[in-house]
Amino acid sequence: MQQEEHAAPSARQLFEQELREARLGVRELWHAVSRSLTARCLTVAGVYVAAMALVIMGISLIAEQHVESISAGVNAIEPYEDAIFNGDYDALASPVFKGCESLVLDENGVALYASSTEFAQAIRPSDLDFIGSYDEYGHYIVFEEYFNDMPRYRVMGTGMDYETGMECITSYALLDADLNIVEGDLFSNRTRLTTREFGLLLGIYDPDDAGLIGLGDGDSTTAEISVMEDVSSEGYRISGILTENQYVINKFIGTNDAGEPRAIVFAVPTLKGGEYRRAVDEAQHFWWALVPVGGVATVLMLWAEVRIIRSATRPLSRAIAGYGETREVSIGRNAVATELRPVLDGFVALTDDLERSQAEKQRMIADISHDVKTPLTVIRGYAQAFRDGMVPPERTRAIAQALCDKAEIASNMVEALGAYAATEHPDYQAERLNCDLMAVLRTIAEGLEPTVVQHGGMFSYDIPEGPVSARLDVELLRRALTNLAVNACVHNDAGVAVALRCHVDDAPGSGVVATVQVLDNGRGIDSELAERVFDPFVTSNVARQVGKGTGLGLSIARRCVELNGGTIELSCAPELWSTCFTITLKGDAA
Repeated sequence: MQQEEHAAPSARQLFEQELREARLGVRELWHAVSRSLTARCLTVAGVYVAAMALVIMGISLIAEQHVESISAGVNAIEPYEDAIFNGDYDALASPVFKGCESLVLDENGVALYASSTEFAQAIRPSDLDFIGSYDEYGHYIVFEEYFNDMPRYRVMGTGMDYETGMECITSYALLDADLNIVEGDLFSNRTRLTTREFGLLLGIYDPDDAGLIGLGDGDSTTAEISVMEDVSSEGYRISGILTENQYVINKFIGTNDAGEPRAIVFAVPTLKGGEYRRAVDEAQHFWWALVPVGGVATVLMLWAEVRIIRSATRPLSRAIAGYGETREVSIGRNAVATELRPVLDGFVALTDDLERSQAEKQRMIADISHDVKTPLTVIRGYAQAFRDGMVPPERTRAIAQALCDKAEIASNMVEALGAYAATEHPDYQAERLNCDLMAVLRTIAEGLEPTVVQHGGMFSYDIPEGPVSARLDVELLRRALTNLAVNACVHNDAGVAVALRCHVDDAPGSGVVATVQVLDNGRGIDSELAERVFDPFVTSNVARQVGKGTGLGLSIARRCVELNGGTIELSCAPELWSTCFTITLKGDAA
């Protein structure tokens, strides 16, 4: 029992936790949707479309009701059918049925209610056999056929198949041109129909008993019949064309609450042409209301869309303006619409790059000032000593040599800075020409040997034989390799070994022409410095001693390789070597 008591709170706690998580998920979803510019714009557009649809439906309903108000439809009696069966005839006297004729009969054909004496006398109980039911079952379908070039009329009575619950033909009668019944069981107690009875089959009631043109025994006629092709039969379906003073007639069959049979005969008058056209014209005028309503709705929708877009972009605009004043982006991602967050991220990344660029620019200016100022200070001091006659004769040569050395250092700095600025300029174009890469490397290596020796190192190279076609700016490649070799000498002790190796990549589809390595066995490069070794003014000479490099050599080397369509990296040095720079000349260099 104690375990069950402890289990119940655990289950409740689990349910409460799931409920909290569900609420949190719904809240996050709602927050995401509410912050979505697309979702808000689509919501406004959806409201606009729904409002316009409601307006169109309302105008259509009003126009339809206006036309129907001129005269009730045959189906207008349906809502009152049960009440009428049970003896409530007040509905039939409603203004809605103005101009209509109605008659209620019991099972014996006795009239329980009539809208007029004339209609009660005109409709006989026997007419019920010819008046079609408005219900789905119990109406008549009439087709026109031809036999020996003479018209015949096939009348089919419908009913319900109780097994399938579907409408079916229960009986039929075939009439000749004079409405004589030639076959069928539909009107088994009759041999002939009158034009009036035939009109009732078609749903036409004519108080004047005028009949139908072309039918019957030559009675005076004002009504016509029309035929309509029916692809489901071999004949033409007949429908009546009503004229003024005629009615559309139907019957409603049912029982009251006491189970007593009742029949309602309901006739709707034909509208006069002028009245109907006037009602239709008046109904058309209602559609003019759609113009101002639609215009106002469209303006409101556009106004709402503009406000949504402006409110979504306003935080981003403020962030941009604020950065210009404070140099800080003081805005969170949640304050910006979902679709604009990539723009904000890009702006933040751009400002970070700009800040780093500004910091790098300040550092470069400080480094340049330091590197150039030091030799110039020495040169100025010695020059002043010469000017003031303070240099002893025995030291004149040594000081002059120092002046030359410092001048050369300053010149090298200016030259390196000029080379860096020239190659980094976006308009700089390499002069790449077709050449033999192996011959070019051999020529460069032969020129590097005295340079490395002059800087206190030892140089060797290994370049394969055979021509390798390449498209290069030879001077840029020479400068890159020279900077790498000299850099190895400057930052290592005297006697450092420097080597140049080349490997031709003949693997098909590799996209690489050749790999060139510059190696040395010196102290190596610290791991902290390795990641920034190609950045400008980065050097292992922390104290930035004069003559120990400007920090531009590797930056210039990288740019020279890139202008030749290749790549350069500080790679893992092979055995017996401590530093290895690898240059890869790719397919676009060939």
